[in-house]
Amino acid sequence: MKKSFLFIGFTMVLFLLSSQIYAQTIKNDNVKILKEKRDAISAEFNIPKSIMENVVVEYLAEEGLKKPSKKKGILMYEKITFGKISSEVMDYYVKIDGKKQKSKVTFAVSKGYENFISHSEGGIYSKFTSVFNSIDQKAKKAYIAEQSKTQQKVIDKTQKKYDKLVKEEKSLQKSKENIENKLKKNEKNAQGLKKVLEDEQKKLKNIK
Repeated sequence: MKKSFLFIGFTMVLFLLSSQIYAQTIKNDNVKILKEKRDAISAEFNIPKSIMENVVVEYLAEEGLKKPSKKKGILMYEKITFGKISSEVMDYYVKIDGKKQKSKVTFAVSKGYENFISHSEGGIYSKFTSVFNSIDQKAKKAYIAEQSKTQQKVIDKTQKKYDKLVKEEKSLQKSKENIENKLKKNEKNAQGLKKVLEDEQKKLKNIK
């Protein structure tokens, strides 16, 4: 019964957590790359940066963007074709900022060297909406998996303490039974010795 209550409580916690992480805010932005502010697009998520970093790298790898270089906190995918954005070979810059429970993912695109694409050029940045949606879906699963793992550790730790107490209770109960048996045996022996003592005292009186 206790395990059932733990499972139900755990499920409710996951439901509440998952309902809180779906929000994302997409906007035109800028980011400092190669010492200059560049046009970019960003999205904010209610997901920790520590989780989002892995999610973004894994997602981009699935899309063919692998082994980025990294400089001053920016992931650089150079001379890459990103099918969801363009059929052209371009450079993609990704920055992931965030705090304990929030993160921000920013993309900037360049046609090469410092030829960065501006917000007014060809609607490239508008295509990132689907990219952010895919990242959001992947991030939700990763977040719930992480929370599940953490919660399972709590449950396992609590279960271990509970099992230990049950074991101690059985041991104490056994000790109690042993003590009670010894008390009964001692009482019986005492009664027997009391009778022997009374008989011996009677003999002494008869001698006198």
